[in-house]
Amino acid sequence: MKACMSAHKDVEYVLYLYRTAMERNKEALDERGEKLNELQDQSEELVGAAREYRNNIRKLKEAQGSGWFW
Repeated sequence: MKACMSAHKDVEYVLYLYRTAMERNKEALDERGEKLNELQDQSEELVGAAREYRNNIRKLKEAQGSGWFW
């Protein structure tokens, strides 16, 4: 009977270890997802800024070409 209870405790302990490991993995995956979302937002902002820069450069070039700017 003692051997059976000991084995049961061992199984409970192993399950506890697996559960805590899975919880840590889930937390790490959630954190990774948040960081990836932040990176995606930053990338979209960078794309927008690059497009705005390109448009401003085109306007400047057109203004210089027409003699209007300098």
